[in-house]
Amino acid sequence: MSEERLSSLFARLDADNSSDVTLEEFKMRLRDHSSPAKPDPDN
Repeated sequence: MSEERLSSLFARLDADNSSDVTLEEFKMRLRDHSSPAKPDPDN
């Protein structure tokens, strides 16, 4: 991965622009990109 791409990714993860990515910021981005829940076929 290029340095430019890594910098862009880090900037998106660092929601409060603190130059650190907290666990909460990281989890927030994971939730943003998670797939929607699939319907339960038994319901």
